[in-house]
Amino acid sequence: MLITNLPAIAGFEISAAHGMVSTTASMTRRVLKTSMGGARSAQESGSDGFSAELEEARKRAFAQLKQEASELGAQAIIGVSEQLHTVGESGYMLLLSGTAVDLKKAEPVELPQLQPQVVYVQTEAASQAQAYEPEIIEAVVRDNVIYPQFARA
Repeated sequence: MLITNLPAIAGFEISAAHGMVSTTASMTRRVLKTSMGGARSAQESGSDGFSAELEEARKRAFAQLKQEASELGAQAIIGVSEQLHTVGESGYMLLLSGTAVDLKKAEPVELPQLQPQVVYVQTEAASQAQAYEPEIIEAVVRDNVIYPQFARA
């Protein structure tokens, strides 16, 4: 099953939306009391143990999210967001939510071939000098950018 945080998937169209799917996974940061009365993490590095536990919670949450979407008959989950909330002093809750959808291959879109547009522009030097016969140049416009071609008397 395809899961993404994007609102759409390139090359595919959404053929049906089954609704929102969401799940939670909870975890705790293990805390040990020291002889001085303070608290420290169960692992010496502190964050390494929490990171591993968080990754395990993410795996469980994504498996539950896939299961919920499969039960709805969805082919993919789009717009997935992850939020981590603290619960109490050492508890955490991971919330995943997204939209269960069916996909179909998108038809290729043919873009019209744009022809260069030829325009005539009065040059700034000629307009500042207020010449009787202003210098006119031919230019080609592509993608809203003017490209001068040659000067004309």
